This record gives sequence, structure tokens and C-alpha cells, in this order.
Amino acid sequence: MRPFMDGTTPLTRPSRDDIASLPLFEGLPLSHIHLVQSTTQIEFALRALTAARFIGFDTE
Repeated sequence: MRPFMDGTTPLTRPSRDDIASLPLFEGLPLSHIHLVQSTTQIEFALRALTAARFIGFDTE
């Protein structure tokens, strides 16, 4: 694999077997899903996301 412009190497895509071996994701309860509607909530979300080591987004 060719490195990125910054010199890092891209991660290898997991195989179908690797993916199949992962535990099922049961989803999140609605109480863990937040609709940001105010400047205060945006600022809180920004601080929380910035402090997190990993974040992910469901883009479906």
C-alpha cells in the first residue's frame, strides 16, 4: 500500500470474515441520541467531541 502524503500508511480494510466475527451492534437507545438545537448545546457538543479519543458517525 502506498503511504498518504503525510507519510502514514492507510489501514487495511477488514475481510468479510473479520467483519462477520465482530459482535452484533444492538444500536443505541433514543436517550443516547441528541438533536442539537441551541448555541449552548453546540458548545457543549464541541467540548465533548473534542475531548473524545474516538468518535463515529452513522451516515445512513
